[in-house]
Amino acid sequence: MPDSYVTGLIERWFEWSTTSGLRVLIIAVVMTAGLAIVKRAMNRFQKVYEGTLPTEAQIKRATTLTHVIRDVGRVAILAVGGMMILSEVGIDLKPILAAAGLGGLAIGFGAQSLVKDVITGFFILLEDSIRVGDVVEIAGVGG
Repeated sequence: MPDSYVTGLIERWFEWSTTSGLRVLIIAVVMTAGLAIVKRAMNRFQKVYEGTLPTEAQIKRATTLTHVIRDVGRVAILAVGGMMILSEVGIDLKPILAAAGLGGLAIGFGAQSLVKDVITGFFILLEDSIRVGDVVEIAGVGG
């Protein structure tokens, strides 16, 4: 009896690894390659952009913006790849996506000021009002 159980387990594992397991591995490799491409593209973009900028302030601005864009790309790649892997493992994504949508809607209503602050912060960076490395003091507290 134990031999047939082990044999059945090995057969099921082999079947899964040659179908879904292989797809999970391919997705993981593509995700890793995508992350590397985003990192290299942003580094190259930053170097090219810094070469055309005359001042230190503009170089800091380019650095800040490329870091923001790189992080958004990373999150997008990891989210899509993670969902694809969960789908291959056999987890139904419909309830997860529905819950995320409803949760996002609730958080959006509850955190409108937070969303406004994030958007305002991005435009502050874009307009070059505050840069990475700047020190500010508000109400006696600096940082």
